[in-house]
Amino acid sequence: MKTIKFLLVALFLSVNVLVANATNPSDKKEELVLINKEVHKLLKNPKFELNSDVSVIVKLTVNSKNELIVLSVNSKNDNQRIENYIKTSLNYKKIAGKVTTDVYNLPVTLVAAR
Repeated sequence: MKTIKFLLVALFLSVNVLVANATNPSDKKEELVLINKEVHKLLKNPKFELNSDVSVIVKLTVNSKNELIVLSVNSKNDNQRIENYIKTSLNYKKIAGKVTTDVYNLPVTLVAAR
């Protein structure tokens, strides 16, 4: 009898944990699209020219004031100028929609003028 009670309690707790951690993936996708659009607008007109296209991964979060916070910029060639440009253009800029406070990894490609 104790084993059955123990199993029922364990089952109950595991179901509660699963329900508490469930997120709606479509909401997450919509938030990512919104953040991506905002980042695109903010990085649209760099004040310098690039010789070639540069791809980076921007790790950011959104604070309680709905502002972007850049956590890191990872690029293959460690271009400090591009990293500074991205950080100064995005850090503490408000975004239009409401998104959850989470960590987002966005691939960003800066395209050279042709």
